[in-house]
Amino acid sequence: MVRALAIGVVLAGWVKRTRAMIEEVIMNGEMRSLSGGRSAYWRDGTIVIRNPRVGGGGVAFGPDFAAYAHQEGLVFNLHVRRSTTLSGPLQRALDAGQINLIRSLPGCL
Repeated sequence: MVRALAIGVVLAGWVKRTRAMIEEVIMNGEMRSLSGGRSAYWRDGTIVIRNPRVGGGGVAFGPDFAAYAHQEGLVFNLHVRRSTTLSGPLQRALDAGQINLIRSLPGCL
């Protein structure tokens, strides 16, 4: 019970920092409109894709996400469409075993 509470506190802090990072990228990063009403924002290695059509509102990728997963003994699974082309940094993280790539999202084959 105590370990679960400690993990909850750690995760709550991580969620708060992540939200702040996402807001920072959206407010002060570069932006590009995408198809389907989506928008991409990026700054300092963090990418945010806003998608008003999905429940969570989009997705974010940051350089510290894989490091946090490793530190906590977790696995970083990156789910993408089969047609997705990875950026250089993501490909290097995949090659180094820092992330697992799972081509499972619906979309173009």
